[in-house]
Amino acid sequence: MKKLLTVFILLTILLFSFSACTKNSDDTSNQNVVLTLSKQSLDLAKGEVDSVTANLTVDGVINSDATFSFALAPNYPSGVVEFSSNGAVFTVVAIKAGNVKINCVAVYKGKEYSSTINISTVNERVELNDTIYIEYGAGDVFYLPTSIAGAVTDVKYQGESVFNGYVQKTRSVIINALNIPLGIVPEKLSIYAMGKEYRVNAEYIGMIVNDAEEFFAIQDIAYELGDKDPDAPTLEGIFYLGNDIVIPNGKTYVTKYHASDFKGGFRGVIDGRGYKVDGLHIGDGQYLFHSLLGNGGIRNIAFVNSVKSGTGGFLCYLRDSELTNVYLHFKRVESNSGTYLLQRENHGKSKTIVNVMLVVENVVDITNNGTAKLSMGTIRWECLRPNQPEYCRAKNCIFVCPDNFKGVSVSGLSTYPYPSDQYLVKIIPCVSTLENLTEKQSNWDTNFWTVTNGIPQFNFS
Repeated sequence: MKKLLTVFILLTILLFSFSACTKNSDDTSNQNVVLTLSKQSLDLAKGEVDSVTANLTVDGVINSDATFSFALAPNYPSGVVEFSSNGAVFTVVAIKAGNVKINCVAVYKGKEYSSTINISTVNERVELNDTIYIEYGAGDVFYLPTSIAGAVTDVKYQGESVFNGYVQKTRSVIINALNIPLGIVPEKLSIYAMGKEYRVNAEYIGMIVNDAEEFFAIQDIAYELGDKDPDAPTLEGIFYLGNDIVIPNGKTYVTKYHASDFKGGFRGVIDGRGYKVDGLHIGDGQYLFHSLLGNGGIRNIAFVNSVKSGTGGFLCYLRDSELTNVYLHFKRVESNSGTYLLQRENHGKSKTIVNVMLVVENVVDITNNGTAKLSMGTIRWECLRPNQPEYCRAKNCIFVCPDNFKGVSVSGLSTYPYPSDQYLVKIIPCVSTLENLTEKQSNWDTNFWTVTNGIPQFNFS
């Protein structure tokens, strides 16, 4: 009896050991099994071929025992693509425009592991030279180029869909621009319409400004794009004029967001693209963007029939301005004890100020005691050579303002030669009459402006 009991115990131990070994050979519960695909999505034009390789890793090591299969996912149309597989390699050719999903299934030790390949196909891929402007101020919207026909069904950037909607009436496209960098977009956008993919250049900007309301909204949009510092916010963004803009009579521009001497201000770009802003009125103590810090600046723009009231500046103040191809015409300047029409820079170095022309028709002394001062502005020196104006960053600048206004001291663009110096050196004189401009034309190295019958004409091309 004792011998039989011993045999029974040995058989039980052997049976348990065999069962455990059998279970462990197929058990994957303690293993890290992962199915990966070399590509999760494919974008193909008709006739194009591509392939995807599947891998099954077990505890980080590629396993060669798994079997793979590929099939069209349910509810997706056949005939969009044709495909075949050879083990873990899936090959597909685009037949016509459409969207399908392919299910990949790997079988390992009796268990299935699945993943999906997303395939988008078009009948034709078209490369366009057009540039679209995505407008932050319009809600991340761009308008279709005329070369794109039909309703937009998708927009992709770097292979990922950013499409939020299409408005047929305005031919406008709404996208999610969260991962698209401001400025010139480094990679092309893919726009899908009528079974075609259109690849276009894009620029993500603050806004294309088409009227006075949008012009006055520039600073709010620039604030939203900036750091929102409550004391001295940095304003960002690129703004283009879409056409000439007329400011309603009596509407005065009010600066909302002020910079400190060394913090905040506008770091974006306002590019007029050759258009005019007619009738802009800047009030006492106001500046168009308070501090224009550079990284862009104001360019290719004409301000005509402008009005400046009291102290402060018209374009910018304090430091680091960049002004290129700017024409400023004032029908009236109400001058106080310190009125600067272009800029007043007390700190740091300016960017370039090139091709800038100011014309003033009428100046009024509002101090009532003969102490009014009107200046084109001040600028720092580039190379600290006060006796060599050619080294100054201001080039091709002129100030046309009659100097016989009663009670008003008028001066051109001046510079501080050294930070410690208390005196100014006038480098851009004031021209007293429009007729004298023809004498100055020979000093300019561009044809930015010419004079016809005493009237300045500007050319932004």
